[in-house]
Amino acid sequence: MNDTKRKKITSTSLSDFFRFASIHEKNQFYAKVVQEAIKDQKEMIAKAQNTANA
Repeated sequence: MNDTKRKKITSTSLSDFFRFASIHEKNQFYAKVVQEAIKDQKEMIAKAQNTANA
């Protein structure tokens, strides 16, 4: 049989958040991440269009 033991790994604040946060807190987090991603994408598209037009 396999006699190897599992190593204990210390948890991070992010893993603790996902483990212990309420659904409401997680939904707020996801909404903020998505809003930031959309903002970044729009900025990148605008920059690409400005570069193409120059």
